[in-house]
Amino acid sequence: MRFVHLLVIFSLVILPQKVLGVRIVDKRGSCELDLPSHWKYERDLFGLPHVFLSPGGTKKVSVSLTVTGLEAIRLPSHELMKNQDQYQNGRKEWAKRSGAEITSFYPYEKKMIGKVVSHQIGVDYKLRNEEHSERSSFFECSKSLIHMKAVGPKTSAYFKEALLLMETLKCPGDTK
Repeated sequence: MRFVHLLVIFSLVILPQKVLGVRIVDKRGSCELDLPSHWKYERDLFGLPHVFLSPGGTKKVSVSLTVTGLEAIRLPSHELMKNQDQYQNGRKEWAKRSGAEITSFYPYEKKMIGKVVSHQIGVDYKLRNEEHSERSSFFECSKSLIHMKAVGPKTSAYFKEALLLMETLKCPGDTK
């Protein structure tokens, strides 16, 4: 009996979470990603076209996805690096209005996610004595520029899942 309990615990820890392939079809473009089966997908939530929500009550993490409609755009890294200051100033203004304290920034980074170029930036902040994080990414798909943003408690396992979710984005037809 003890062996069976250890086997079940081992399986729960080692085996990956089941994922659902989600295809987002928007009038401005489409994409695919792997959504953990315990997350929910909502359309048109709080003015955002596509939102993915983790379980977790007050520790909930959200990931928004927007197909921008900007076709075949390639974002110049040097321009985005210039916008880093604008991003940080905007977050500082938000923190002042919200009573939050910025604890650190994630500098602009360009990297490949599978076959897709991604431009990433982020911020960590403390709000009501709880550490939160926001990560924003723009993905250069051949047919549309896609923006994704993850927001939630920094130390939550769901936030780590959110970052992994963002890295599963695939653009149909992209072979670069």
